[in-house]
Amino acid sequence: MEKSSQILNSDPAFLRLLDELCLSSVIVDEKNLDETFISSVLRVNDGLNIDVSVEVFSGGELLSEFPSAAPLEAEGRDCSKDWYYGVCPNNEDVRRSKLERIKELSLNKNIRSIILSSLHYPTYWIPSEPIIFDTCYCEVCINKFREGYLNNEKLPESRKELVEAIDGQFYLEWLEFKTKTITSFVESASEVISGISSVKLGAFIIPWTDKEYGSAITRILGQNAFELSSKLDFICPMLYFKLNEKDLSFVDEMLEYYSSCVLYPSILTSKELDSMGILELQSLLSLLSKKDLMGLSIADSSQVFNNEEKLKVLKEAFCEIL
Repeated sequence: MEKSSQILNSDPAFLRLLDELCLSSVIVDEKNLDETFISSVLRVNDGLNIDVSVEVFSGGELLSEFPSAAPLEAEGRDCSKDWYYGVCPNNEDVRRSKLERIKELSLNKNIRSIILSSLHYPTYWIPSEPIIFDTCYCEVCINKFREGYLNNEKLPESRKELVEAIDGQFYLEWLEFKTKTITSFVESASEVISGISSVKLGAFIIPWTDKEYGSAITRILGQNAFELSSKLDFICPMLYFKLNEKDLSFVDEMLEYYSSCVLYPSILTSKELDSMGILELQSLLSLLSKKDLMGLSIADSSQVFNNEEKLKVLKEAFCEIL
C-alpha cells in the first residue's frame, strides 16, 4: 500500500522525521513546487515519489487573474468571500490556464502523479453544516446550458423565473450539465497527460453520498465520484470524520460506498490528530489496514511529531501493518 503525507515545506529536519514513518511518497501543493523543493525532498530520501496537488476551480490569485470567472449564485450574487474564492468551472480562461499548468507538471520527470483539488463548483464543504453556494448562473454557464442541452430553447429572461425553470422542468438536464462540466475537465487533463507522459491522474473527492444535502454532490458541486473514477487512475476521498463531527463508522461507510473505485483516501488533518485519542487513532488505522486501498495519505503531518504516543502508533501502523 502506498503511504504518503501532504507537506508544506522542504525543511530537511522535518523531512528526515517524516522518513521515520516509512512513507513511499509525499504530496506537494503545486504552488510550493520548484526544483529546489524537489531536490530537498530527494536529498533526504531519493526513493520518495512526488505527487503534486493542483487547485483547479478555486483560489484568490486565480480569481484576480481572471475576474470574469467570478461565479454567480441563483440570486445573481458573486459568492466570493474574503476567506473563500470559488471560480466558475465553465470559464475557458481558467480551464485553459489549468490545463497548461497540468501539461507543464506532467513533463517534470520527478513527478509521479497529479492530484486535482477543488474539482467542483463552489461550496465550502468542510464544516458539519457546510456553506453551500448554488452556482453558477453566469452568462457563460446559461448560454452553454441552453446551447448544449435545450437546443437553444429560449429561457425566461428574469433571473427568478430562470432559476425556477432550471429547478423544475430542466432539473435533470442541469444536473447532467454540471457533472459533465467537471468530468469534461478531467477528460481534457487526461488527454493532455497521456500524449506526453506516464504521470498518473487523481482527484480529491468530497465525501458526500448522493442523498446528502438534497443531492448536493451533483446538484451543487457537479462531482460524480464514480463517473470521475472511470476517467482517473485513482480518487482521494477526504475522510476527515472529526472535522465533520462524525464518528469512525463514517470512514468505514464511505470506503464501502466508494469500493468500486481505486482508492487513495486522505485522512488526519492536524486538528483531527490533535483531538484524537490513542485508542481512536489505533482503531482508525486498524480499520484502514483491512480495506482494499491503493494507498493512504495523511492530510497534514505538521503535528505528527508533537505527541510521542501518537507518533509511535503511526510508526507501527505505517512501517509494520499497512
